[in-house]
Amino acid sequence: MQKSPHKIVLQPGIQGNHLENDLATDLATSLILSCVDPEKAQKTLVCYIESQRWDVIEEFNKLLKAPPPEGLADTSPLKFKNWMKAITNCYLMGWNKINPPKKETH
Repeated sequence: MQKSPHKIVLQPGIQGNHLENDLATDLATSLILSCVDPEKAQKTLVCYIESQRWDVIEEFNKLLKAPPPEGLADTSPLKFKNWMKAITNCYLMGWNKINPPKKETH
């Protein structure tokens, strides 16, 4: 397997970085899908909080409040069922109340 010649360095917290935003969204989506198994998801969630990945927590909160991905119910009923179960588990565990610390303004 050949390695890519491109090296992408992502730094948490950089605003306006498209790659960073995509990564946060992907990580948050994976986190929600892992919530089908709340015990596993809790370990992952704790890691994001301890490493202060507030961008992932913010995306996680946005996804919890958003409707399911468009067309998911039509294209993959099982994935839709798992998505809805995961969202329900997040609310039952109270994870919808986890918010990043407020940013201080001077």
